[in-house]
Amino acid sequence: MEYSIRLYDDAKEDIVEIAKWYDLKSVELSKRFIAQLDKAINKISKTPDAFSYLYGDEK
Repeated sequence: MEYSIRLYDDAKEDIVEIAKWYDLKSVELSKRFIAQLDKAINKISKTPDAFSYLYGDEK
């Protein structure tokens, strides 16, 4: 079963800022950052129990 991942607005803003920073250094770095982020989010959505809980039922 695959779960959907919700990101807080602050997290989304951070991701955009980080991607912009990497883009200034190298477009390839920015692409690699986004690819690794997508890979991590995908893994979390497929195996959420492999990660620790932070608040109640939210991870």
